[in-house]
Amino acid sequence: MTEFVEVVWGDGRTTGRQVVSAAHLPPFGRHRFVIPFDATGKTWVRFAAWDSAGDGAFVPPVRLPGPQPDRP
Repeated sequence: MTEFVEVVWGDGRTTGRQVVSAAHLPPFGRHRFVIPFDATGKTWVRFAAWDSAGDGAFVPPVRLPGPQPDRP
């Protein structure tokens, strides 16, 4: 059973995340998640789902279009 899903993002200096509970969804079901996300200034984003045993399923990070930040 999926406990929660998360969107994780970064800008080359900081990382943030937004967690959405999925505990109300039935096991082995299907669900389309629509999670509003402000990509302004972000360089990458990924999606993950976590089950009640602590196992995760990840989408590899996706590079977002736009200028990339200077690296120190």
